[in-house]
Amino acid sequence: MNKGELKAEIANAIPKLLGMVKENCINILSENLVYIISEIKETNLKPDLERKRRIKENKTKSPLSFEEAVLRLLDLYDNLYDINLVIYKAEKKRTIIEIRYYPKSSLSETFRESVVEKSPMLHCKIALPIYHKEKKFDVNWEHNSFAHKWNEITYRKKLQKEIDAIKNGG
Repeated sequence: MNKGELKAEIANAIPKLLGMVKENCINILSENLVYIISEIKETNLKPDLERKRRIKENKTKSPLSFEEAVLRLLDLYDNLYDINLVIYKAEKKRTIIEIRYYPKSSLSETFRESVVEKSPMLHCKIALPIYHKEKKFDVNWEHNSFAHKWNEITYRKKLQKEIDAIKNGG
């Protein structure tokens, strides 16, 4: 996608993201969509600590309209390598979509040289809890809801029973 197509490409991807949530999650999403923008940063943190760091950082951000978010991305366009659309939080009166981007400047110098002229990639993603294959889940699970904690505990107990059964010969 070139710079002139960025707005339309993101607009076309949003229904795909919302469809992924509808297919996999129990939430009914508000049609009042707002956006936050985050840089994807390389860290050595464990995934759960990285998630907590990201959530803490995002709590300080003021949501933007679609137009404002696109304008900010257009300012960054020449340095965009990858753009990910994810649901940050589904609230009763609004759905916050996080637009995460990975800058070309974060790539190794040799790889950056090979992609400097390439357009950014665009992906829709939903974060998956460990029990996602068992049932539909709350899209807000990353915010550590009681339901998520309960589902995680029951799933881990089920796995442990299966492991114990295998160890005991069947």
